Amino acid sequence: MPPRLTLEQRNYIVQRFYANENLGCHRLSTVMKEYHARFHQTILRETVQRIVVKFDAHNTLKDIPHGKPRTISSPENRTALMDLVQANPHRSIKFFAAHRPGSASTIHKMMQDSKMKKYSIRANQILSEADYFARAEFSLAMLEMIHADGDFLKKLVISDEAIIYKV
Repeated sequence: MPPRLTLEQRNYIVQRFYANENLGCHRLSTVMKEYHARFHQTILRETVQRIVVKFDAHNTLKDIPHGKPRTISSPENRTALMDLVQANPHRSIKFFAAHRPGSASTIHKMMQDSKMKKYSIRANQILSEADYFARAEFSLAMLEMIHADGDFLKKLVISDEAIIYKV
């Protein structure tokens, strides 16, 4: 693939194209010859046409950005989001999406890019009065077992929804 033309080269092509308006159908070949004499590079007729058409359509010689504009994840929006997160560190991604432009997935991606980790808060069952006493009794029983057997904590297995059995 040939190297991209600089703005100086593109500007020269457009200037020479419009300076040679009186040449009619020979205008492109004249621009190609003049370009070769100035920059010591050959240029295709299609390249000259493409640059002139782009200039006529957009009034610029710069490259036109393609794709979706990155306005949501701009540095300014990232900074504003990080300020909002620091002011409300215990709020959800849905909360931030409601107070910032962009979807929840965009907010989540911006937070990941900023090396932030999400965590999910589990909704636990509300304890009744009897549960407090049961927890206190369990804690006392555990303390007694620890005092009775010094290696008790090494033998203790705590799991979540796992079945432990001896083979």
